[in-house]
Amino acid sequence: MKVHAGLRYAFKRPVLVRFASQTRYVRDRERAQVISAKADIENRLLTIQCSKGLPSYRLPFAYIWEQRNSGNRRRPADDRRAIATPPTHVEVAPNKRLVRVQWSTNETTELDVDWLNEHFVSKPNDFSCPFSGDAKRPELWGSEYRSNVTTFDFERILEDDDYVRKFLSKLQSRGLVMIKGAKAQSGELNRLCRQLGPAKTTLYGDLIKILSVNNSSNVAFTTRRFELHADYSDLTYPPEWFFLHCIHQLSNPLEGSGWYCDGFAVANHMKKEYPESFHMLSNTTISYRDVAVASFIGRFDTKSCSPLLCLHENGKVKRLILSNHNRDARFIAKNKRRLFGWYEAYYRFMELATDPRFLVNVKLEPEYKQSEGELRYLEALHFDRDIVYSKLRAKMARK
Repeated sequence: MKVHAGLRYAFKRPVLVRFASQTRYVRDRERAQVISAKADIENRLLTIQCSKGLPSYRLPFAYIWEQRNSGNRRRPADDRRAIATPPTHVEVAPNKRLVRVQWSTNETTELDVDWLNEHFVSKPNDFSCPFSGDAKRPELWGSEYRSNVTTFDFERILEDDDYVRKFLSKLQSRGLVMIKGAKAQSGELNRLCRQLGPAKTTLYGDLIKILSVNNSSNVAFTTRRFELHADYSDLTYPPEWFFLHCIHQLSNPLEGSGWYCDGFAVANHMKKEYPESFHMLSNTTISYRDVAVASFIGRFDTKSCSPLLCLHENGKVKRLILSNHNRDARFIAKNKRRLFGWYEAYYRFMELATDPRFLVNVKLEPEYKQSEGELRYLEALHFDRDIVYSKLRAKMARK
């Protein structure tokens, strides 16, 4: 009986307190009235005084215009941010719940108490970008994803907008998906551009043909196995989506496979279990470089500098720059502690990334009977993140 009573107390009390608080707040909002509203011409602010203990509001003219007029719909480019003059008239509606603002453009803005409570900027840094919610929270995965990699049909992606939305949404959150049903012929990836937008031209052209050859100067064409990596680490603005189409595959079951790892899952694990290593990899800038010859542009020399783990302002990982074969060997470190600490953190990250808990092995189809002289043949296409997000938003708007 004591346990039962304790549980009732533990669960019931917070619910009642929260319910009472919410009810009281809702009632205050329902009874709230606007006492006065006036334009502060000198400071370009609209000042609104409310009753019932609710806050007063001092909002810039431009903010009100952009939120309630210019921001509500698409306007001609030369008029979208036209707010050169202050309001010509401000009045409180008879019901005391609404403020009307008359502009020199003869347009009227109505601000009710509910909108003011929802949009008032209460803290100096309390701003939010309307597109900040575009990127879904990553669905972290490990070796368990091997048996249930999300699969989509190639032809349906080309024809079905609802299906494309699901595909792009899952690609965005998972980072690794499988597409089946493409023909074993060159150029199939180009057909995706109709649904996903224009591909990004790289140093190797648009559609990249990847043939396994001996003694290649490019690791993409090598017949040897190489370490886990992220493409184009040597570019400051690399493409972030990579599509790979298998046309010919090796028949040997032990060859031709690809190993994949969710770098975000590894980084998340490192942040929890090895915070010092996480800090070292996210706060030490290193350089990546690639000097080679490509048929598309000839000789090139590309170089970028960034931490291995690039973070958002909130401290979450937004990108991994991992490419041991492109990492510049001329790593200049004047601080011995940072030098040793970075390599220790790097080894730890790679040990985790190659741990069976985080690895997924995928062998792309189709397979064919290998004969002498035949090699693995893939084609690749890259897309910028902005292009894919733009297409996803456009298709979501059609719903």
